[in-house]
Amino acid sequence: MVPFTQRVFDVPAHSVLEWVTIVALALTPVTVIEVFNWPKRGSSGRMGNSDPENPKPPHTGS
Repeated sequence: MVPFTQRVFDVPAHSVLEWVTIVALALTPVTVIEVFNWPKRGSSGRMGNSDPENPKPPHTGS
């Protein structure tokens, strides 16, 4: 944490174990969401259509 914010907000310094816990808890929701989205993507993933016989048009963004 930025040193001056420790004094302003009266926050103690965190140990390495506490930082590991904070990072693990912060990454847990996004990890769970991505794991549940893998089956929805199918075998082609984010790289596009893997079936050359049935190509999909490119996404135009609008």
